[in-house]
Amino acid sequence: MKKAFEYSKMCDADVCVGIRLRETGQVHILTADDSGFWAFIASQLVCYKLLTMARSSAGQSKAYSVAKSLRQKRDRRKISLEKKSHEYSNKCGADVCLGIRIRESGKVFIFFADTSGFWSFLGPHLGAYYPTPVQRTEKNL
Repeated sequence: MKKAFEYSKMCDADVCVGIRLRETGQVHILTADDSGFWAFIASQLVCYKLLTMARSSAGQSKAYSVAKSLRQKRDRRKISLEKKSHEYSNKCGADVCLGIRIRESGKVFIFFADTSGFWSFLGPHLGAYYPTPVQRTEKNL
């Protein structure tokens, strides 16, 4: 969860991590989402624990080489978050969904480590969103 919050701050992104424990059925949602883009998830679930983390304001734009470096770092961190989500799912018996929206470009990335299909309602909900969300599963790692 800490890594998702750090990613949100560093990359000026809205991040949402949803975790459903298979054993108990408890759902926990972490959002670092100033824009409210991921708010619909809470409305879709009846019982959940919502954790909201505030972000500090983003800095000013940087030179191209610095921006390229930051973009590469953002991509590496995104992959790291996906791997951590997959690892958490396997070790803790949980269905995990990681959603990232990059504010600058509006791109949406969704990662599912979800064997039960609990988070499947996200796909149709974001189907009309432009640009089309990039969806990955644990099979794509």
